[in-house]
Amino acid sequence: MKIQKEKTASLVLSMAMAMCFAACGSDSNDEANPAQPGGISQPCADGSCAGQPSGANASKCDLATQKLPASSLAWQPTFAGGCEVVQQFPLAELQVLDQQLVSMGYEKNALTQESYIYSLNINDFNNLMVYSDTLRFTYASEFFSGNFNATARAMSENEIQKLALLEACPTLLPAGYLYPDFDPCIGVATSISKKWSGNHVITYNTVAKLSQAFSSLGWNCTSKEASGYGYTDFTCTASLEGKKYTMKARTNAYKNETGNLTEMTIVYNR
Repeated sequence: MKIQKEKTASLVLSMAMAMCFAACGSDSNDEANPAQPGGISQPCADGSCAGQPSGANASKCDLATQKLPASSLAWQPTFAGGCEVVQQFPLAELQVLDQQLVSMGYEKNALTQESYIYSLNINDFNNLMVYSDTLRFTYASEFFSGNFNATARAMSENEIQKLALLEACPTLLPAGYLYPDFDPCIGVATSISKKWSGNHVITYNTVAKLSQAFSSLGWNCTSKEASGYGYTDFTCTASLEGKKYTMKARTNAYKNETGNLTEMTIVYNR
C-alpha cells in the first residue's frame, strides 16, 4: 500500500511539472509574438514579408534602397552594379510607386502596354557632374520584372555653358528686353556654338542707348565701330552670383544708329 501511494504522488508531481512547463512556454511565446485583436497573430507586422506596408523596404540592393521609394520589391544586386527583381507585386502598390517616382522628378515613358521606363537626370553644377537613374520594368498578371541602374559622369563643356547661361539669362538679358518676343540669350545658351546670328531689329537704336541698356542689366561694356563695315561691336562683362560672363554683340551701326542686332555670343568664364 505504501509503495502504491508513493507511485501516485510521483505521478501527480510529474503531471504538475508538465502543466507548468506548458503554461510557461505559452506565456513566453505570447510575449515574443503578441496576438492581435481577435486572437490572430501577425508575423509580418514588422514588414518583413511581401505585401508589406509602403513604409517598409524589402530591398536587398543598396542602390535601390538609397534611390528608390520604399516598397515590398525585394531588389537584388547584379554583377554589373545595378539591381534587379522578379516577383509578384500588387497593382495598388505599383500605382503608389508610380506616383512617388513622378513626384521625385522621374520622366515616365510607356514602351508597350506592359513595359515602362522611368528616367531621372540630375545636373550637379556645384560638382560639375551629371547623375542619371533609370528604372525599366514589365508588369503583367501582377508580376513585376525590372532592373534599376544609376550612372555618374563629368559634365561636358557644352553642358556647363548651357546650364550657366540658362541660369543667368533671366537676369543678365531677359526675354523681350531688346525687342518684344525676342530672346537672343536663350538662343545662345541652347546652341552648340553658343552664338546667335541673324538680323533682328532691336529697341535701342543708337550705340549710346544700347550701351545704357546693357549697363542697366549689370553689364560693363565697351564699344568699337568696325571701320568700313558699318558695324559696332560691343564687348561686355558681368558677374552674377559669383559667376563671370563675357558677352559680345554686333549691331549694324550707321551714323550711331544701331537698328538691328546681327550677332551675339555669351560665355561663362570658368
